[in-house]
Amino acid sequence: MLYVFIWQKHFDAHLSLIFLTIPLANLGYCFMARAQNIQEALLGNKICYFGGCFLPLFVTLAIFGICKINLNKHLRVIILLSGVVSYLSVLSIGYNRWFYTSTAIWSLRRLTARCTRSTMYSS
Repeated sequence: MLYVFIWQKHFDAHLSLIFLTIPLANLGYCFMARAQNIQEALLGNKICYFGGCFLPLFVTLAIFGICKINLNKHLRVIILLSGVVSYLSVLSIGYNRWFYTSTAIWSLRRLTARCTRSTMYSS
């Protein structure tokens, strides 16, 4: 929250995106932990994956900016599009079996645990 108050336009935009993405991903973990049903847990999982798809990209681009390494604009777009395609496939969780073949949810002392079976590792 302090970052919002001291934000100035000369800060790198990637740094701002990092400070936006980290709390958003953590909010997804909170949603998963407090989920009462499988739909809420999967929604929290999708929010968590947002951080997983875009946070490494934003951190890498911020480091490139600090080190004054200039990437070609087309290369940046290709990298960003790969993250978008990856996240769009994550949004299909719960609608098809690309990620999980089965999911289960149980609660223990007001915290929720989620069990999944992935298609990637099933035999």
